[in-house]
Amino acid sequence: MFVWHVESHAQILFATGSDAEVTEGGLRRVDSSQVSNAWVSEDLNLSNYKQIWLMPTRVEFREVAERASSARSRESALAFFVPEARRNRFEELFGEEFHESLSEVESFAETEGAGRDVLIVRGFLTDVASGMPPESRTSGVTIVNWIWEVNYFLEISDSMDNTLLARIGSRERVEGPFESSETNPVTSQSIRAWTSTLARGLGQLADISRE
Repeated sequence: MFVWHVESHAQILFATGSDAEVTEGGLRRVDSSQVSNAWVSEDLNLSNYKQIWLMPTRVEFREVAERASSARSRESALAFFVPEARRNRFEELFGEEFHESLSEVESFAETEGAGRDVLIVRGFLTDVASGMPPESRTSGVTIVNWIWEVNYFLEISDSMDNTLLARIGSRERVEGPFESSETNPVTSQSIRAWTSTLARGLGQLADISRE
C-alpha cells in the first residue's frame, strides 16, 4: 500500500518566471516544489471529492512504417514499427498498472458512477515509440539502445459536468543499452514507474487541498 506525503502548504503554488506555463485549456503549471509536472485550474480545490471513477486507459502509438532491421538501425535513434501482439500487451499492462496504482491513493475510494464527490480519472500514453526491432530469426544477442519513448499523463475531471481540473504527466525515454531478453521485464518496470508517479501526483494534489 502506497502512502503519499507532501510538505505542508496552505494552497497551490504556481510556477513563476521561465517555469510558468498555461495550457490551451487554462490549466496553470504547479510549482515543482509541491507537485512535479502538474497543471491545474486556478481555483483547484479537491477537498470535496471523496471518490474516483477510473476510466479505461488510452494508448496511442506513433505511426511508423514497417521496415527491416539492421545493425545500423538498431544503434540509431530511429523508432521501429510495433507489432500488434506487442501493442496489445503494452496496452494491457498499462491498463492493469494504472488501475492498481490509482486504487492505492488513500485520499479517494473507488466508485463506478458519477456523483458530486466523484472525480473522473483518465490515463493516457501518447506518441508511443519503440526502439525495439522486429523479431529476428538470426542467432545471437540483440542489443537495443532504448526501448520506449512515451508521453504519460492523467487527467482529472468533475464527474457531474466533465470540467477538466488537472493534468499530471511527463515525457520519458527508457534508455539502455538492453539485451533483447531484458525488454519485457524493463517494459513492466517502466509502466509501473509511470503509473506510480501519476498516482503520487494525484495524492499530492489532494493532500494540498485538504490542509
